[in-house]
Amino acid sequence: MPTSTRIKSTRSIALINKLIASSVFILIGSGLFGQPNKRTNHWLFSYNVYLDFSSGYPVERTGCAVDSIAWGSTSSISDTNGNLLFYADGWEVYNKNHQQMAETATPYDGNGTQSALSLPKPGSDSLFYVFTANMGDYVYNQPLNVYHTIDMSLNNGLGGLIDTDTLPGAWDAAEQLSASYFDDKSGYWILMRKYQEDKFAAYRVTNQGVDPNPVLSEAPHRYHTNSNDQGFLKVAYNKKYLVFLYTVWDATSSEIDICRFNNQTGEIEFLYSFALNEIFLGTTYYRTYNGDFSPDSRYLYVGGYLPFYNLAHIFQFDMKFVEDEAAFIASMIKIGEAPAINLQLAPDGKIYCFSSKLLGPADDIVSVINKPGKPGLACDFQPNAFATSIGDIQVPFVNFPPDFLFRFDFEGQCEGDVFSFDPWFFP
Repeated sequence: MPTSTRIKSTRSIALINKLIASSVFILIGSGLFGQPNKRTNHWLFSYNVYLDFSSGYPVERTGCAVDSIAWGSTSSISDTNGNLLFYADGWEVYNKNHQQMAETATPYDGNGTQSALSLPKPGSDSLFYVFTANMGDYVYNQPLNVYHTIDMSLNNGLGGLIDTDTLPGAWDAAEQLSASYFDDKSGYWILMRKYQEDKFAAYRVTNQGVDPNPVLSEAPHRYHTNSNDQGFLKVAYNKKYLVFLYTVWDATSSEIDICRFNNQTGEIEFLYSFALNEIFLGTTYYRTYNGDFSPDSRYLYVGGYLPFYNLAHIFQFDMKFVEDEAAFIASMIKIGEAPAINLQLAPDGKIYCFSSKLLGPADDIVSVINKPGKPGLACDFQPNAFATSIGDIQVPFVNFPPDFLFRFDFEGQCEGDVFSFDPWFFP
């Protein structure tokens, strides 16, 4: 299904009204998935940073209880009206009043790059899962990935833990953790990376719970004995492709894996790898820690971080060439530079690029890609757009299921003109 439908209007606007009415019906009729982007209104991450997108743009708030200086991301989730429910890091879960849910402290080192991910249990209005991912530092420990079940009907709506379980098939999975809803919206895949067995793992989650037996797919070898492959896994919003971004902190192994994804079966097909340092600088300086897709999946954005300069070069890749390695790499355009290591699409349709004080005196600077669906410099990259004043931005960031960030926009006039609809909600 194409991501954009163009329609020539006539003097009669009956067809337009019918189409708009159908679109409204689709949005209202999405049931549990209604207004999914409001689930990402609240961003709470280390160190005590809280951004609230409820007004349509980021507003700083106080109260965030995440105060660990660590390398793992957090996960926050709101209800479909945009009200904060809870948030979590790799160790603890906090309610909307920023109080720890007493039973959720864990002895496990849930400190992977994407250390937590929160989603509703399919078919339930009150139950939620919080999945965790460990570090991949196998010299000192072996990962033990757990997931918590939270019941939001407990404690007068503040929620409470009712179960904690492990994913035994993910005994060597670490760092990367994301999700993708099934096409029929009946459940979703939890996606992870197994490092010692060189496999991609997809766990099926339905109203029956979490299937402990993952769908396994072959992955390229990336096991390191003295360091771990930190970095993010991002799912294209059309659910067709995945990108794994890796950084070993000596900066000699920073690479990007491009994969094809079958959202029906959970199978992941590795296509190819490349490194920004090889194709742009010709050096080993780049660290490719994070990236994100435009909401329409037309473009991939990647930050190539230069640790000696506390600076990142931000690149755009054209996804229409993704099946052709040479053409995809050749499509790369540098759209700007700023102290930015983390990229994340927000509910306002913009991609925010965050610095990190763990890697240099970044002064909590935030840059913005204002129009990520536009090609090249038309994407309107705005370096140093603003700086946060509450808390300190560390390497950890917020981890959201990509399905919660679909939007719906259109361009053009209603009569006598061509206009374009872009379905950014669940297709």
